[in-house]
Amino acid sequence: MNTLFNVLTREGVLLKVSVTFWRGCKKLKPEDIGLKAADLSDRLISLGHKRLLPKDATAVCGPG
Repeated sequence: MNTLFNVLTREGVLLKVSVTFWRGCKKLKPEDIGLKAADLSDRLISLGHKRLLPKDATAVCGPG
């Protein structure tokens, strides 16, 4: 184990870390707001997102 530690500290280590979390949102579809998909242009209109949970449920808690 010490040999591995010595090699890693002498030669260096590269890490790629990715941290994600579920935001509780989903992209809106035209049908969600009573429109037809054929009536919308993706080039001109972005519908945004809808919450799948109440805002309180995904709020960040304060310290401690």
